[in-house]
Amino acid sequence: MRLRRYPTNLCNLLNPERILVGGELSRAGEVLLTPMRTANRRYALSLVREVDVVPAELELGSRVGALGGAALVLSETPDLAAVLDRATVNGATA
Repeated sequence: MRLRRYPTNLCNLLNPERILVGGELSRAGEVLLTPMRTANRRYALSLVREVDVVPAELELGSRVGALGGAALVLSETPDLAAVLDRATVNGATA
């Protein structure tokens, strides 16, 4: 019972306009999306009950998480790319 409410609690907290299901999970299609929508309608606050739950359309598959993580690290540490570039130029390995 609590596991079903976990995504709904996130909706209540964050108030998203849309939930994108990506990576390998998006391939499950309506088998996964329909229960997510149903649980959200049942347990969410009225403000977020009708949030869109849709599969991601990018064909990045399981790499999307890794790419997002790498983008976050690079955005938080702008000098990291320069350091890694210098290490490669000087023949060192990271």
